[in-house]
Amino acid sequence: MNRLLVFPLACALLLTMACGKIDLPTSPTNIGAACELTLNPAAMATPPTGGSFYTGVAGPCAWDAESADSWISVTYGKGTGVGTVTYNVAENTGATAREGHVRIGGQVLVVTQAGVDCSVAVEPTITVPVAGGTFEIKIATSPQCAWTASASEPWLVLATSSGKGPQTLSLRVSENTSASERNAQIRVAEQPIAVHQAAADVPLRPVTPSPPTPPAPPATPPPPAQPCTYTVDPGSQRVTSKGGEFAIAVAAGADCKWSATSTVAWISIGSGSGAGNGRVLYGVTANDGAARNGQIRIGQSSVSISQDAFERATDACPVSLSPGAQKIPVEGGVFAIKVAINTGCKWSVDKAPSWIAFRSRSGAGSAEVVYAVEKNGLAMRTDVVVINGQTVTVSQEGLR
Repeated sequence: MNRLLVFPLACALLLTMACGKIDLPTSPTNIGAACELTLNPAAMATPPTGGSFYTGVAGPCAWDAESADSWISVTYGKGTGVGTVTYNVAENTGATAREGHVRIGGQVLVVTQAGVDCSVAVEPTITVPVAGGTFEIKIATSPQCAWTASASEPWLVLATSSGKGPQTLSLRVSENTSASERNAQIRVAEQPIAVHQAAADVPLRPVTPSPPTPPAPPATPPPPAQPCTYTVDPGSQRVTSKGGEFAIAVAAGADCKWSATSTVAWISIGSGSGAGNGRVLYGVTANDGAARNGQIRIGQSSVSISQDAFERATDACPVSLSPGAQKIPVEGGVFAIKVAINTGCKWSVDKAPSWIAFRSRSGAGSAEVVYAVEKNGLAMRTDVVVINGQTVTVSQEGLR
């Protein structure tokens, strides 16, 4: 019996040696065994932006892959033995994380995706002048993120209480008429913004003294002090787009103190406080955009400043000034500069010393620019007046 088994094996060995190599199957042939697959990785964490990903598959049999969720699409998912499954994950536009599954043979690939980061960034502090005004709050966040906004005080008015994505939120602050600084808070998506507003410059009133105690006769109380009133000249000023330096005359009682503040950044106060009569010097920066308006507050009065929109100069508006130089006596007086320019062309006083006051600093077409100079109690002084880039030298004699 054993001899019969050895003979066929020997023949098979001889046949192999005579005929060359016999190819054997390389793929698994144990079809009846359970198909156990291994996934690497078996779980994948993906960012909110999504993208294309893959996982390795190893096993003894044929397999295919399918997605159980609409936001996961299998791009390549079929093979035998060792292979790779590739799939795309769509962008997650919500703030909540999500979980999905890809079935590969008898195994499940777990795919998690983070939600959108809905953190909000805002400026932490807003400083407001006495006059109040309108301000902008820049909200930085992802486009899909909703937010709410609220104010803690009625003197703060928000343009809207809710929104979505990055925006510029408008805030209107009313004037502070009290003598105390006031503070409040705005919350945007639970982010606090501190608001500080300066106190008003309220004139102090004297307290009427109490009458003396008997038996001395009561003293006659002094008359109540008159409230301070302030007069400004001019009450409004129009400025060309080139800007320049300007002055406002202030008239008040000798004991009445005042100070000047600007409501906008493009108006700067040079000398802006005093008592009684005085002058406020201020500068206006060049405007390279649309027309704009601002205010200078002096005591209980205000001066409206309007600035023209930017205009590109052309050769169609040449200007000439006469005289080219002006000598002023020590007593000062009223004088004029003749401006020769084409009809319709604008002109403006771009620069002038503070001791020269103009009746008007801008106009159109040929005109006389009238100005006044006060008495000079100091040494001789010389400066220039610049109109549309042309200069006139003005010198005034002095007492010494």
